Amino acid sequence: MTSGTLPLSASSLGRVLVTGPSSASLSNMCGGWTLTWQGTPGDTWFTFGTTILAGITAQLTGSGAEVVHHEGCDIRGNYDQADFDATIAAAASSDVVIVAIGESTYAELPGDISDALLPAGQLDLVRALIATGTPVVVVLVEGRPRLLGGAIDGAAAVISAMLPCVEGGQAIGEIIFGEVNPSGRLPYSYPLNPNDGPLQYWHFVSAKDSFQWPFGTGLSYSNFVYSNLRLSASTVTPDDTLTVTVNVRNEGPYDGKVSVQIFQRDHYRSVVPEAKMLKGFEKIFLENGQSTDVSFALDLEDWSFIGLDNTKTYEAGDFDVMIGNLKATFTLVF
Repeated sequence: MTSGTLPLSASSLGRVLVTGPSSASLSNMCGGWTLTWQGTPGDTWFTFGTTILAGITAQLTGSGAEVVHHEGCDIRGNYDQADFDATIAAAASSDVVIVAIGESTYAELPGDISDALLPAGQLDLVRALIATGTPVVVVLVEGRPRLLGGAIDGAAAVISAMLPCVEGGQAIGEIIFGEVNPSGRLPYSYPLNPNDGPLQYWHFVSAKDSFQWPFGTGLSYSNFVYSNLRLSASTVTPDDTLTVTVNVRNEGPYDGKVSVQIFQRDHYRSVVPEAKMLKGFEKIFLENGQSTDVSFALDLEDWSFIGLDNTKTYEAGDFDVMIGNLKATFTLVF
C-alpha cells in the first residue's frame, strides 16, 4: 500500500472508476457451495446483497463525485477491445481507480487448475490501468491465492477481500473510505512465483525464497510502534514459564486494532528448526496516541518439537523471540 492513498476522502474526489470482473458480481464474492455446488453462475438467485460497485457508490452518494463503471474484462480474462480501451480511457480521466479481480465460483474437482496465474486478460487490465498514472486500488476477490505475475507492481493499494460473500461490497466500501480501520492479517504466505512454497504459517522469506506477501502481513491506517521488548528471565528450565512483554503504541492518526504476533526461533536442534514459528497473538484496540503493554506466556510446550523418534521432545539451547522488528534471546537449560 502506498502511504496516504487510503482511506479515500469522498469530498476530494471528482470521478471514480470502478472496474474489473468482480466489481459488480455478488456470485464471485461468494464462491462455491453458495446455493449450489459450484456456486451460482450469476446474481439472479440472490435476493439481497451489495456489490463492490454498490458499496463504493453508497460511500460517494451526496459527495458530488461521479462513479463510472466498466467491467474491463470478464472473469476468464476475455474482453472486447473497444470496451477495454474505453475502460483505460476512463481510468486516465479519473481521480482513482478501484479494480476488483479474482476467480469465478468453484468447488472440489471442477475447481482444479493447471496454472496458478490469474487469467491473462485480468492481469493485462490491471497493468494498463496502472500505466495511466491514476492511483489504482486492487481488490483481490478469491478463495485461494492466485499468482499476479507482477501486474500489481505500481498499484497504490491492495485489499485482500478473499470471499466476503453478499455484503462484501459494503465492507470493502467502508474500508476504502475509512469508516473501518483495517486490521486483518494474512493466514498464509501469498506466493509470488509458481514454485513458491511451502506456504505453512511457519515458513518465511529466506535467501532462496520469496513471496508476494509473507504470513501475517496486514497494514492499518494507523502506525503501531513496538518498543521495550523484555523477558522475565534470560535462562529458563523445563518447569518454568517465560513471560514476554512488549509495549505497543498507536501513533495515529486513527483509532484502531492491531494483532500483536509473537514468533520464536530455535538456534539449533537435532531436527532442522522452522525459520520462525508463530507462538501466539493478541488483538488489541488502541485509541490514537494510546499505548499499552502486551504480554505472552511461553512454556515447555512452546519449546518442544517432534523429534527423530516421532515423539515430542525438547533440547537445551538458545531461542529468539520476535515481536515486530524487535528480538530478544533466552536459553533453555536442564
